[in-house]
Amino acid sequence: MTYNSFAIMGPSVVGKTAVVIDLARKFNGCVIAADSFHYYDKIGLGSWKEHEAAFNGIPRLLYGILPLDSPIISYDEFYHNAEKARREAISGGFTPLFEGCHSGFARHLAGAKNPPASEHGLIGVVVLMPYGINAQKKIKDKVRQRLERYVQLGIVKEVKNLIESGYSDTVPMRSLLYKHFGDHINGKIDLHSAIESTYTDWLNCVDKQIVQFQTVKNSFRLPVDLDNPEATLDDLVEFISLNLR
Repeated sequence: MTYNSFAIMGPSVVGKTAVVIDLARKFNGCVIAADSFHYYDKIGLGSWKEHEAAFNGIPRLLYGILPLDSPIISYDEFYHNAEKARREAISGGFTPLFEGCHSGFARHLAGAKNPPASEHGLIGVVVLMPYGINAQKKIKDKVRQRLERYVQLGIVKEVKNLIESGYSDTVPMRSLLYKHFGDHINGKIDLHSAIESTYTDWLNCVDKQIVQFQTVKNSFRLPVDLDNPEATLDDLVEFISLNLR
């Protein structure tokens, strides 16, 4: 079976964004958001804006399209937006490349709930899954490293600015990455507690994502070594080369 569109999905910290950017350069791709967090504007750390320089000319769709105070996007809204973006990418001569860590969105893209519009063909959904006897430790290390980097880059200041701008009661501000820092800004907990609570919630989220992605039907699971992103890229290049029509 061949596809004209692909989705690179999987739990947090497996390296999806970096490989999708490389794939877009190789296959003339247009990267399409398949993660609700990426839909919101005004979000910096933890969103697509963190990788803006790396995109450098690569077309992307559905990133930052919603005002920060918008309600959470439904599956039906995502499906509608995804098909519209897919049509736009194909009509522009690009290979649609979805990317995200939302297993519910992955199910829709794989056609498990709503088959993609037949005129566009099916979407090849690839789920990146960490593997190996040290996978759990590597996940913990990756989450810790990324969280420490966010703190160094100023996530506390970013959350403070958003709260002062009137966005304290919004979907992104209730997310695992922002909510505990919001509690810190509001004087409920100290910074160390905010960091450790975020770390714990993030690990629990990754564990749940791994379980949820294992149930996504009509998808291809690609085991990945978190310490060897080059091998992941090579495997994806081979898969797309063999299945791209």
